[in-house]
Amino acid sequence: RCDECEVLTTQQVRGMLPGMTTKTCTRCAEVKDLAFFQKTKGGHQSWCRGCKTAYQRERRKTPAGREEARRYLSSDKGRANSARQNARPEVKAMKAQFQASPAGRDSQRRYRQSDSGREASSAHSRSWIQRNPEKRAAQQSVYYAVKKGVLLRPTHCPVCGVEEKIQAHHADYAKPLEVEWLCQRCHTKRHAV
Repeated sequence: RCDECEVLTTQQVRGMLPGMTTKTCTRCAEVKDLAFFQKTKGGHQSWCRGCKTAYQRERRKTPAGREEARRYLSSDKGRANSARQNARPEVKAMKAQFQASPAGRDSQRRYRQSDSGREASSAHSRSWIQRNPEKRAAQQSVYYAVKKGVLLRPTHCPVCGVEEKIQAHHADYAKPLEVEWLCQRCHTKRHAV
């Protein structure tokens, strides 16, 4: 072949020719629209997104793939990409929707009961206590005051009337025994204001 034909063939494979709207995936051999192929500097990838995702999913199941993913996520580039991806509003909405679903709650429960989940939770608690000594002292003051009978924990939320475990909300942590009793939902709303 001449050089011109070879260049033309390379451009066709990459999906660079004007007017090209389809491309053949070199893995599944299906002809698909260019939207199914991730863009690269030279055109489009040779595998469609579905094949690439399936390959990556299988690769991560192998020890070498898990190690590769761990190394990437611990690198500066991996952390930056992960943070950028997680900051996208549609990703946040998708995660929130999954976490609110029964499958998401079940997944969270299983993780919290696992060794790594318990370890992560206790590490997070220790970190929070170190960062918030005043808040922790106020919480402990309320705990002991309730235990000794100095403060009485109501059975219903005074705002919405729901009957569940009521939490103490501190408007000022410097006054640890001045609390407003709220259910978890109302307490979360109060902190969001």
